[in-house]
Amino acid sequence: MTAPQLFGPYALVSANIELAVTERQRAAIFGLGRIMANGKFQALFVGRTDEDLAAGLRRYIGEYGAFVYGYRASPHAAFVAECELYHLLDPEDNPTHPAPPEGARWTCPLCRAFE
Repeated sequence: MTAPQLFGPYALVSANIELAVTERQRAAIFGLGRIMANGKFQALFVGRTDEDLAAGLRRYIGEYGAFVYGYRASPHAAFVAECELYHLLDPEDNPTHPAPPEGARWTCPLCRAFE
């Protein structure tokens, strides 16, 4: 499995969200964590938003130091990419497997969760 393409990392502050997130009303995935001394990003949490990435990231300012993100063509594509990141990174702050949006009958392509 290859990691979904992501932009960043960026320090998780309002100014960086405003500069980096140029497409507001698109499905997206994101990782939250920290930038290590060697410059690499350490993901502690992965998530997605089906509508407004900037608003989704702003909720975590002060909780995490950095973010990465990637746009997806649809909410379903964002769910699939979030599942891939979750299984690839096993982030310590995600207590459970990512869930599809309420009412969606989508299955994780890797572990078949939600079948």
